[in-house]
Amino acid sequence: MLGHLTPSYKWAKNSCWLDTSLEILWCSILPSFEDFASCFSHISDVEIQSQPLYSLFHLLQFRQDLYTTNSENHTVEVLSAHRDVFREDLAKGGIISMAALTGFDSISVSTTLLSKILES
Repeated sequence: MLGHLTPSYKWAKNSCWLDTSLEILWCSILPSFEDFASCFSHISDVEIQSQPLYSLFHLLQFRQDLYTTNSENHTVEVLSAHRDVFREDLAKGGIISMAALTGFDSISVSTTLLSKILES
């Protein structure tokens, strides 16, 4: 199944740390995406929906929707735009520094990103 995937994210502003992380997560959850999504299906609290982990879920859900519908919009540009919005959400939430948006802070970001998302 994974052999049929198209390229995902276009590199921009040193995004390789996030692109790689998202790709690993995507490949890990794809075989049982429904089980993964069920962890979030019962959440209706708006406050929880604004949390970074929920934002990550929505990013992956968007990619899943494109993948399962064979959408013509499954392009590198569309996925990259969604990645950039997620990256901005991480900065706004204090998960990554604003410097990471310009691409000069990737080493410190990659070492703390997952732990901060899981803490919130």
